Amino acid sequence: MVDRKKTLPKILSLLDTRLGVDLTQYKEGTLQRRVARRIAALKLASFEAYLTLLRKDEIELQSLFSDLFIQVTEFFRDAHAFDLLKNKFLADRLAEKGRQTFRVWVPACSTGEEVYSIAIICSELLGVKRDVQLQIFGTDINEKNLEKARTGVYSDSIRKQISPQRLARYFDRLEQGVYRVKKGIREVCVFARHDVTADPPFSAMDLICCRNLLIYFQQSLQERLIPVFHYSLRNSGILFLGLSETVGRHSDLFELHDKRIKVFTRKEKSPGALALDKFRNPPASRFARAIAPNVPKFKKEHRLTEKSIHTLVSKAVQENIGAEDALNIVPLSIPQSSDKIYLVFLDSSGAKRHIESNGAKGQTKNASLRRELSKSRDSLRQMSERREAVSEELRAANEEVISSNEELQSTNEELETAKEELQSINEELGALNRELKSRNLDLEKSAAISSQFTAIVDSSHDAIISKNLESIVQTWNAGATEIFGYTAEEMVGKSITILIPEDHYD
Repeated sequence: MVDRKKTLPKILSLLDTRLGVDLTQYKEGTLQRRVARRIAALKLASFEAYLTLLRKDEIELQSLFSDLFIQVTEFFRDAHAFDLLKNKFLADRLAEKGRQTFRVWVPACSTGEEVYSIAIICSELLGVKRDVQLQIFGTDINEKNLEKARTGVYSDSIRKQISPQRLARYFDRLEQGVYRVKKGIREVCVFARHDVTADPPFSAMDLICCRNLLIYFQQSLQERLIPVFHYSLRNSGILFLGLSETVGRHSDLFELHDKRIKVFTRKEKSPGALALDKFRNPPASRFARAIAPNVPKFKKEHRLTEKSIHTLVSKAVQENIGAEDALNIVPLSIPQSSDKIYLVFLDSSGAKRHIESNGAKGQTKNASLRRELSKSRDSLRQMSERREAVSEELRAANEEVISSNEELQSTNEELETAKEELQSINEELGALNRELKSRNLDLEKSAAISSQFTAIVDSSHDAIISKNLESIVQTWNAGATEIFGYTAEEMVGKSITILIPEDHYD
């Protein structure tokens, strides 16, 4: 394990230097398992020995690069999810009036099955009416995968993933027993090399289909990519994730619409709107509560002046505080901006004069009020302290819940990753089993032919003898025994020169 932890960063650095791929933000456990798989296949002793090989073997470096990314994909993967996506979310979007294009981005598209699946369901929704232009972008960092995706040619095994109706409508069967996506579907799909973790993102997308990519990334990279997807989508655009993936702490950017299939829609996040929300929820003071209801009445075209502010604040003070206090409005300019802010000063000396004029009776009443006010303040302070203590406990509990959720999410992702690795291994074993069955059939055919040939040789009355380059007899049939008088036991393994008389050696 120490060898793995020490050597893996060096292997990743080599991949970055030679191939330009930064994998340092991928989950370490997954990378270790994939590298260990290559090491076992090559029968090497350690990670260090494998690193030595990688430094001098460019072909193996490319093989590792391809093997690090688990190639688990198929047409309409999780068919129920695609049906819901089509009927519940895409149908209305594609039917919107005035829409001219519908843009889709599929990061980490592998060999293209998911890209073509999206193209097919969109084509089914549009039918023969093509007022809406489809633009579907499939991206990946593996150029070999992209080459296969561009050709749109897939093995006969896709019949298990696609209904006979779709297969007949959207695929051509080639002579070699494989299928090719029809030209009309291929033409709306564009495949390009793109690293979603490093390259600038696409923009103005209606749908991002990024399923089971985030599970391979560390939490920090997941947190960084969700805002990237938010930027890439149009307002109310759809984010379609894998069954074990979420937007994490970015619930302010996306709204969850279907928990079963992990469909999110983009929220419009406006800094101006956030500032307005804060302005409409001022601190809990009588003066602030008096001013706040008047704020929304002002529109952009109504310029605030010192006079209008003075009128507004004076009215609020008289109605809510009851003192004829002096007001002073000071305008301040903001550097490099045409906007202004205003400081409002309240002079309560007028209120004091009013109290003094009421005489001793008013002072007595005022003293009583002050005592009541002092008690109220003490009570409020105690309540505030208790509230802060409860709030602190709630914050701590909330942080523990968030931490637990993140741990659970990480566990789910690890399980999903392991599931995909097992699926990949099963697919490889399936391919190997098919190859072994094919070889067994060939061997059986060869054995049948050999048996038939042996029967012909054994039943022949002619001498049929085989020997190697050193003239040593390998086989000897019954016809040879009849003609030369030697049995097979006497001749096999001996030199054929035994049959030649001494005077005929030359």
